[in-house]
Amino acid sequence: MPSMLLDYDPLLLQVALFILLNYDKGIDIPITISTGSMLIAGHLVSPIEYYQGLAAEQKQGSPMRLLFAQKAEEAQQQAKEIREEYDKKGNNEFNPLDKPILHFLYMRDAHFLLSAAFAFPLTSDEGFWWRCRLNTVTGFMWTALITKDATAEVTQF
Repeated sequence: MPSMLLDYDPLLLQVALFILLNYDKGIDIPITISTGSMLIAGHLVSPIEYYQGLAAEQKQGSPMRLLFAQKAEEAQQQAKEIREEYDKKGNNEFNPLDKPILHFLYMRDAHFLLSAAFAFPLTSDEGFWWRCRLNTVTGFMWTALITKDATAEVTQF
């Protein structure tokens, strides 16, 4: 099956795979990425945590809560299957490009940054859930530049 993921950073794909393979360990990695003309800072998380977080923010019983909860279950099942395949084939034979779930980065506590000192105005100080295509990332650093009251706080991995 040919991959639809072109022009991506292989290190980010490896990190996405690492987070997915360890989805049950609660790993998050601080990062700031550039995509197009935007800077987004936050923490990389598994797709399971991403969808569970979205579900938890929805009204009890709402269609969106049910949809995100279902997506979390599907992502968890995919993660289990990918882990089994990875364990069976090993790093050299396993091809993460064949797994569409790995074509995305998933973030929590994300913030749009206009510069290193000022966050995009949000309705609250809390970040948001963010997902982007891996091949739209044009640069990144292993630090999350999060701003509060115009004072930059740097979180490093």
